[in-house]
Amino acid sequence: MSKWRENRFFSATLETSSFGDSDASFAGSLSMAYSSTNNFFLIDNSNALAVYDLFKSNLLTWLPHNGNNINHLCLLPNNLLLSIGDDDNSNPVVKIWNLLKLDKLAKSPALARSNKILLGNRAFPVTAVAVLDNLTQLAIGLENGVVLLLRGDISKDRFARQKIIHEGSESISALGFSVDDKKNVTLFISTVSNIFTCNTTTSGKEMPVRLLDELGCDYGCAIMDGSEKNQVFIVGRNEVGFYLAFI
Repeated sequence: MSKWRENRFFSATLETSSFGDSDASFAGSLSMAYSSTNNFFLIDNSNALAVYDLFKSNLLTWLPHNGNNINHLCLLPNNLLLSIGDDDNSNPVVKIWNLLKLDKLAKSPALARSNKILLGNRAFPVTAVAVLDNLTQLAIGLENGVVLLLRGDISKDRFARQKIIHEGSESISALGFSVDDKKNVTLFISTVSNIFTCNTTTSGKEMPVRLLDELGCDYGCAIMDGSEKNQVFIVGRNEVGFYLAFI
């Protein structure tokens, strides 16, 4: 008679937060999960964020948006984390966190900066975000079809005034920056129906947005890939196994 054999490939251990008595307990069911080369990012249904460092076996847990919704996470160079979520009035807020510097009073990573994302006095949900590798440009796509460009050192409180570089009738589904050998910066802008590009190399001299393709992509179906100086914008389409790469 054949028998089942049980093999244990790993052991499970309970990790506790580096903040010890942090007000953000992470015990609810998961609502979102992200990963990077060195970290896991987990969000539970109470909007607590847990960041687990795979190499240091270090766990950080806190409420980045005071228990309100967390809509986007993006790990940046220099161990910075960008989060976009809601404030108490449902306005979208972008925050930059320094994962290497702890704020013991707030029981969280140090908050490097925080900005509301508003058009005049109106708020629209953020649907896409992209950050230039040298942390000098931040692009934010909104549900109403607007793309905002913010310049400055995004790791510090040095943003220039935000500028609208694209206005359309469709929600922005994806954004991505690419830098060529001559250090020209191109921002890819995708909606469900179209893909556009915009040269954002020089402040105040952004080139007009041009149409690149009359087929776009759905939310979460695009990614920047490649080396630092040869990145491509890859989009997935509804056709099985079909994707396009734009340089």
